[in-house]
Amino acid sequence: MRLSDDMTLSNLFKKHLKLFPQKTVQVFEDGHRQTYEELDKRSNRLANGLLKLGLKKGDHVAMMAMNCLEYMEYQLATAKVGIVSVLINHFMPKERIAYMLDHSDSKAVIFENQYLDTIDYSCEKAKQLQHFIMIERDSTKQVKGFLKYEDIISQAPDTQPGVDVKITDPNTILYTTGTTGYPKAVLKSMAADMYHPICGNIYYPVSDATPKMGFPLFSHLVSLVMPPQFHLGGQSFTFMPFIFPATIIVMRTFEPEKFLSLIDREKVNSTWVLPAMLYKIQRLPSEILRKYDVSSVISIVCGSTTLKEQERKDLESFFHNARLGSNYASTEFAMVSYISGEELSVTRPDNLGFPVFSAEMKIADNEGNELAPNEVGQIWARSPGLPISCEYYKNNDATQKGFKDGWAIVGDMGWRDEKGYFYYHGRSDDIIMSGGEKISPLPIEEVIQQHPKVNAAVVIGTTDEKWQEAVTAIVVPIKSENLTEEEIINFCRSKLAAYELPKKVYFVNELPLGSTGKVDRRSLKENIGKNLQ
Repeated sequence: MRLSDDMTLSNLFKKHLKLFPQKTVQVFEDGHRQTYEELDKRSNRLANGLLKLGLKKGDHVAMMAMNCLEYMEYQLATAKVGIVSVLINHFMPKERIAYMLDHSDSKAVIFENQYLDTIDYSCEKAKQLQHFIMIERDSTKQVKGFLKYEDIISQAPDTQPGVDVKITDPNTILYTTGTTGYPKAVLKSMAADMYHPICGNIYYPVSDATPKMGFPLFSHLVSLVMPPQFHLGGQSFTFMPFIFPATIIVMRTFEPEKFLSLIDREKVNSTWVLPAMLYKIQRLPSEILRKYDVSSVISIVCGSTTLKEQERKDLESFFHNARLGSNYASTEFAMVSYISGEELSVTRPDNLGFPVFSAEMKIADNEGNELAPNEVGQIWARSPGLPISCEYYKNNDATQKGFKDGWAIVGDMGWRDEKGYFYYHGRSDDIIMSGGEKISPLPIEEVIQQHPKVNAAVVIGTTDEKWQEAVTAIVVPIKSENLTEEEIINFCRSKLAAYELPKKVYFVNELPLGSTGKVDRRSLKENIGKNLQ
């Protein structure tokens, strides 16, 4: 294998297959296990089956499913024959899913049968779709014109398909979450897809934890896949065993007790957890929390959001044997900075760390002019994880706004200090315009979560005649604790500027989470005054 075009996902996988054919590569939450050899044969059958349908290198094939073993089969099969995998967010409404299937130029779609109605709807919208391949999860009767996933597998040979694939070839289309308007598509090469998991393994706490366990660096860990496999983070976990010999535990969707039970049952070494998920775990009854052993976890990674001080302490306390790390990444540019839990404990919770070895960041104005230290501006980033041609797929207007001169700008605000650390100031959409001030919700949330009766808190801006937007806190109390609006405001009074003080406080039992595991701020804004009391 040459360390260039031939260092593909398929060729890296072959090396592990030769060394560890009977090693478990993935385990589903129900206990079903698959070895490297079994995965190789099933992915070959799927790849050959797709070719038999008339699909070829460069064609696009979509996947719409919850986390499942078939995801890894699909990602490896398409990588073996140079078919572009199109990852569909099944949480989206059917109109957006139909748009993605059409916009992505997908000629085939693999889908779980619970999405049959959405696929039926999409048939009329996505005219280029030719093949519909259904993964059956129950006894759903065969639909005329639709193929069965297992029939494709059983009727095709398990020999290696003879397609010449290069690391520079197009490999995946990922869609942004699309909270406003239709989601944007990011077409990435195989090299760009491999960048995130490789970079993560270099920087994540596993890099020094594995030798302590007697493992070769980066390898043979048991990792729990909990983020959706259609997102950057979930896809990165899916690719891990192709690049480094590892075992992946596949969790269908996040459920707090199931999460703990899988860690205990499979002796998971590493996983990805967001603070919003930890607060759901912490609300479990004490007898449930005592039931499961999480001491096997040596590495916890957080991404997609900054860690508040109390959240960091809670994570490190709960996963008491684990080291903690946090990365800054996006669908557009993947991982560009990293900071360890140790650094966070002696700096600030909004610290994003330094750019990783192969990435660059700058704080700039809208034209790209770099700002001086301590000035707040847009975060600009570039890395080997950028999309092909540094553009959104078939979306020139979005490209003009999101990419400039080889840099990506995704709407995050930040600043840099004199030492070179980068700091997160919030999404430009989340900045609260109140009384002439531009207010970041992050430091306010940090203070509120220091209250001894608070489990979690989110701060948003809500429409207000006097202030334009009122600083509004949504608070989840620790179970069995009573809290009042006055308590929260008085607690903040000596710790925040007067204009940062919450004007309104709502109390809820839990916060809504989006598909990435982050708190869905948009949903909170839309439902303020309706379902909140």
